[in-house]
Amino acid sequence: MRQLCSYWFRLYLVVVLAVLSCLSPSNTRAQITFDGCVDAYGRPVFSSNYDALQDVAAANLAPNGSPIILYNRNVLMWMAPETRLFWYGHECGHHALGHLLGSGHPLSREQEADCFGIVTLVKEGLIDIDDVPKVQADLARLGPGDWTHLPGPQRAINLAACLEHGGGDDQSTRWKSVSHTLEFSGYTELSYPSRSMACQAAKQMVERDILTDGCKDFFDDPDQYRNVQAGSMRGSCDCEGDRFFGWNCTIDANVTCRAEERVER
Repeated sequence: MRQLCSYWFRLYLVVVLAVLSCLSPSNTRAQITFDGCVDAYGRPVFSSNYDALQDVAAANLAPNGSPIILYNRNVLMWMAPETRLFWYGHECGHHALGHLLGSGHPLSREQEADCFGIVTLVKEGLIDIDDVPKVQADLARLGPGDWTHLPGPQRAINLAACLEHGGGDDQSTRWKSVSHTLEFSGYTELSYPSRSMACQAAKQMVERDILTDGCKDFFDDPDQYRNVQAGSMRGSCDCEGDRFFGWNCTIDANVTCRAEERVER
């Protein structure tokens, strides 16, 4: 997994496997643990049992914004130990690959997380390649799928392709937030009934056509940057003229561009 220290990943996932192997429906107290997973920003991802979860497991954010994995032990207890580890790796993949930031189509994110989980477990030696069919068998028993998930049998087949191609996304990188301030100074000529309307139109034009596009131009490498956004424009406008001959509007403005930058680990 992205920046999962090999030693800690092995140690904590062995602990996870041991705990999940002893799950009992009668034990309803949720325990929060750190199991060696980190998100795209390098933050530790904690995990907690949640019996009311209507799923096997889920990557989520705690009320304070911290990344967390919720799992339903009542569901996990019926699965093979290797599949329990796979679900942990799958949900960790959502965090490590930045899926909770909203990038990519849900169906693609689920496939990426599947690849992330199985490839990492095999690479780390937490499951043997000969154990993968056990995971595939459990996945094949899943439902017909929906607009965010492939049908279970197809997901099972795709695991082999994940291992063949090394898991798709580069596991040695993470994403960090970066920003850059663009500044603009210039003037434009506009014909509007009033000075205030001309100034407002000038601001919108500069923000839309110059500063927003400038953000995209600045972070123009799709292999290096993603989720490029432009903040609200800040600045001043002064227009001279009249409603008959038009307004000459001088704009001094800036906008903060934000993006996520790929960082090699």
